[in-house]
Amino acid sequence: MFRERDGDTLFELTVKPGSGRVSLKVKKGIVHLSVTNPPVKNQANREIIRLLSEFFDVPVEIEKSMPGYRKLIRVKGLSMSDLKKKLGMADE
Repeated sequence: MFRERDGDTLFELTVKPGSGRVSLKVKKGIVHLSVTNPPVKNQANREIIRLLSEFFDVPVEIEKSMPGYRKLIRVKGLSMSDLKKKLGMADE
């Protein structure tokens, strides 16, 4: 699920905290991010924000945490089409 709001793009992200390595993948239109930090004292959330901010080269925030290690991510000042291009989803 991707949508634009107030000049930002929002999308759902599935997170795997405490992974052995960092990886970002898109499968069937769903963004999956593995992070090395555990979901303790916001360590994984801080890593998510840092990694995605570096990847998109714009500020990123977690808009909402949902059950099942899902997050609603806000990417500031990046259009949905540009975000999808960066994720390799330009044709979707």
